[in-house]
Formats: sequence, structure tokens, C-alpha cells
Amino acid sequence: MANKKPKGPMANTRDSFKGKKLTVEQRLKELSVGSKVVVKANGRYQKGMPARRFLGKIGTVDEKVGQASYMLSFPRLKKTIIVDIEHLKEVKD
Repeated sequence: MANKKPKGPMANTRDSFKGKKLTVEQRLKELSVGSKVVVKANGRYQKGMPARRFLGKIGTVDEKVGQASYMLSFPRLKKTIIVDIEHLKEVKD
């Protein structure tokens, strides 16, 4: 039973969830409601990490949930998710 294919939520994500340095500025940044963000997972911080299917998607910030999490909506996907701030990058218009 040695060579079974992994089937978990983190399977085949060696390059997707690479760890980047996590700075204090990234943890303390604030996002305004209605701003556009890209979901970009940071492998060094596993809490609040989005599912793999949301990587690279652009969503809008609906509200702040708790101290460091934000609720995002994706109109094209008709989905809402809760993600920590470390996994979000603001889109420059």
C-alpha cells in the first residue's frame, strides 16, 4: 500500500502554497470594504488559508470578520469565503 495517490485538500500543492516571508506590515494592514483583492495563499501561515480553487481569483471585500479575517464575495462564482489578511493582496486599479 505504499504508492497510493494523496487525495487531501493540500495534495499536489508544492508550488501553489510556497512559503513567503511574513512581515509585521502584512499582518497589520487594513482593507476597506468594497476594495478588490486577489487571493494569494501564503504557505507560512496555514490559518485562514483559502481552498485551492480560489487561488488567483479576484473578489471584493464585504466585511471584516474578527480581528484579522475578511469576508470576500466572488460574483462570477456566486460564492463567499472567509480568508485571513496574509492570503490577500490588494489590486491596483
